[in-house]
Amino acid sequence: MTTPRKQPSAKDEQELLDINSDNFTLAKILNKSYKIKYLKPYTTEKVTRILVEARVAISDDMTEMEALKAMAERSRSIHKCVAYIILNSAFKIWLLHGILWRYFYFIKEYDYKDLMEVVETGKKKIPLLEFLAVTVSLETMKETKMMMTRREAKPFLQELFQEYGQASEKRTDGL
Repeated sequence: MTTPRKQPSAKDEQELLDINSDNFTLAKILNKSYKIKYLKPYTTEKVTRILVEARVAISDDMTEMEALKAMAERSRSIHKCVAYIILNSAFKIWLLHGILWRYFYFIKEYDYKDLMEVVETGKKKIPLLEFLAVTVSLETMKETKMMMTRREAKPFLQELFQEYGQASEKRTDGL
């Protein structure tokens, strides 16, 4: 017996409307609020690049000074990513990113816990399902993708039919 589905709450409905209309969400850093919209592909690419470049492994064979330098670079990368999330536009990033992350890091000296709300809000603002659906669709269109022959596909399909207990492809009456 299936359980009846619950109607969405007012908060859920508002969140859906915000997603559909690309509304912003306010995120605070101490007493200052910033508007965070859904992240554009350029922004997510820049955040990814910063995180990959900052992934310096601290190993035992490093000197203490090299380890401190690597940790400082990781610390700066967090402030850079927060600046990308707040700016979220190729032109704004090109124009203001260098100023904004330095303002957060050197002048305001925001701590990691101060920046956490912006990072969490930005994480929620990534259109992940759409990105994955488009990526999967594009993967199937590649010319270099090796396709199965009928001889290879037939045992594979039979195995799928047996696993899911569906009718075979020759019989349509379900027996």
